Amino acid sequence: MADQIPAGPPDPGAAHPDPWSPPPSSGPAGPGAPRWPGSPGPPGPPGPARPAPPRSQDPRLRRRAFVALGLGLSSPVLVVIGGVPFGLVAGVVAIVLGRRVRHAARAADERAPAQATVGLVGGVVGCAIVALVAVVVAVLWPQVSRYVSCERGAITTIAQQACQSQLQQALQHRFG
Repeated sequence: MADQIPAGPPDPGAAHPDPWSPPPSSGPAGPGAPRWPGSPGPPGPPGPARPAPPRSQDPRLRRRAFVALGLGLSSPVLVVIGGVPFGLVAGVVAIVLGRRVRHAARAADERAPAQATVGLVGGVVGCAIVALVAVVVAVLWPQVSRYVSCERGAITTIAQQACQSQLQQALQHRFG
């Protein structure tokens, strides 16, 4: 019954522990233990969250965000279908445009349109694909160039199959 709260007012002469002071500790607290202000360790839960700034209503920013979105989403596709230079240019422009839109919105204390972020991420993915293609081409350049020159001279399907077989043997020799 000592855990019950007394019904009457506290006795002014009695020594009561401060309810805001940290409880006595018999050792280091575990990871789930509450933290008290001023105690060592990671800070406790954050204070009241600041309300999110409003979405940007600036039509120029929104237009730029949509352009970044279009270029960012088309960058990986352009790398695969249109070629490395087109995908690289689209990716770099998407990254730069998406970053500028986000920076301008932050400077105006507004939230950046989500399209700017998606465009920026798409541009990064497109540039990563370009980097991967560049590495593969650099590693396999001798084999691929021999295969391309063989294919140019191959008129019949038997000659083309011989070129493919030659490429497979070269790749097997390269990668064991």
